[in-house]
Amino acid sequence: MGSYHFCTLRVDAAVRCSRGGFDPAPWSAPAGSFLSVSAGHRHSCGVRTDRTVACWGEDFHGKATPPPGTFLSVSAKGTHSCGVRTDATLACWGKDDAGQASPPPGAFTSVAVGHYHSCGLRVDATVACWGADDAGQASPPAGAFSSISTFGFHSCGLRVDRTVACWGDNTKGQASPPPGTFLSVSAGAPP
Repeated sequence: MGSYHFCTLRVDAAVRCSRGGFDPAPWSAPAGSFLSVSAGHRHSCGVRTDRTVACWGEDFHGKATPPPGTFLSVSAKGTHSCGVRTDATLACWGKDDAGQASPPPGAFTSVAVGHYHSCGLRVDATVACWGADDAGQASPPAGAFSSISTFGFHSCGLRVDRTVACWGDNTKGQASPPPGTFLSVSAGAPP
């Protein structure tokens, strides 16, 4: 779910988006077949079945103008978007005022985009983050992770032992996960 809209991937591989309560009419998604879709802040991106990325919606700072090439996955959020290329490198596009669209080199399995930072899961299961770090949201803990999720000023990851670790802004307790073991993690806006 993105800001002001949500998108779904249908069983026929088509993408359908809506502005929800703001405007129940469909929000224009491109025609064609998709493997995945990610809704961001007034824009969305999806990986087509030919592995190219298509984006639609607001294009401020180029956040909806992906580079050419083939991708495994894509993540859209604030003012930028990122994707994992088929060669396992990262590509980001959009606003880069805090370095959020300047990923590090290396091989990655996934990427998660926050508002002014991003984090990627390296092939060795460690996490690398870049961009704004004013609340520690781009300073991940050491260790091995199986998945990651980011939001405004915090990030969370599911460790390989199935415990959750979060880092960054904790003013509402959003970076203080409960103890226990989990199957997945998703960072969202604090109450």
